[in-house]
Amino acid sequence: MYVSKNIKSKQLYPNNTALEYLIIEIKFNRARLIVTTMYRSPSSTDENNDSINNLISEICGQHVGNNLIIGDLNYHIDWNTHNLSTNDSSSQKFYEATQKNFLTQHVHNPTRCRGSNEPSILDLVLTDGDFLNSIDYLSPLGKSDHSVLSITCDLNTYSKTFGEQFNYSEGDYNNLCNFMDIDWTQSLSQCADIEEMWSLFKDCLIDGMVQFL
Repeated sequence: MYVSKNIKSKQLYPNNTALEYLIIEIKFNRARLIVTTMYRSPSSTDENNDSINNLISEICGQHVGNNLIIGDLNYHIDWNTHNLSTNDSSSQKFYEATQKNFLTQHVHNPTRCRGSNEPSILDLVLTDGDFLNSIDYLSPLGKSDHSVLSITCDLNTYSKTFGEQFNYSEGDYNNLCNFMDIDWTQSLSQCADIEEMWSLFKDCLIDGMVQFL
């Protein structure tokens, strides 16, 4: 197999107690991608679950927009409807971690099927950037009951430079909501067209974000 000499990689070692994960930084020309693979056992402890969530927040905070997170997480979440069991706090906390870090979950077809059990999505592909082109669902290897996922990413065109970012995790959302508590029906009725309405709303929101995020 041919590997371009332009591709450079190294393993990253965060200070985290999650049990099973590997993080690789890949550089290709001007593109940079952080690939994190992880496994969470169905019998994972609450401590390990919290460590996984903290790891996700850590890598997303340090490498904004460059993260590809893949793995068998064994969470029973309906990713098509975003429905979660109210009795499953670990799934709820994991889902909240993905939302807090603006991750998109790209697997929408079942990846595991055994016997008469209902097929489920246990293997996830998460990104916080727009570089994933496609996912192909292939046959399992050996005696595994999990599909093989073939992922295609476009690193040639993905080369973003990020300036200052809002710190969404530390935002003062109560004051932001109060700031945005405006009679929008009255305010927008003074605008000439939809474009002017959008500009008024956007400028107000950005002003609030600058103050409270």
